[in-house]
Amino acid sequence: PALLRTSYLPTVNYLNWHRVGDMAEIRVFTFSMTDLFYASKSGDKISVQPVALLRCSLETQVQLLFKIVKRVRDNEILDTET
Repeated sequence: PALLRTSYLPTVNYLNWHRVGDMAEIRVFTFSMTDLFYASKSGDKISVQPVALLRCSLETQVQLLFKIVKRVRDNEILDTET
C-alpha cells in the first residue's frame, strides 16, 4: 500500500544479523543524524540505539533478508531524494 511507502520505519539506519544453527536473529538500530554530522567533524564514535529484535528460524531470516535486498534493489524502500 502507498501508506507503507512513506512510513516504512525511516529510523532504521543499521541492520545486523547472526545465526547459530537453525536459530537466527535480526537486529535493527538507529542513530542520530546530528550525532553523525558532529562525529564526522570530530572523529568521535556515535552510539546506536536498538529499534527491534527478531528471533526466528534460519529459513525465515534468509527469506526476510532476500526480500529486503530485492526491495532495495528495486528502489522500493530507499529514500533517494536529497
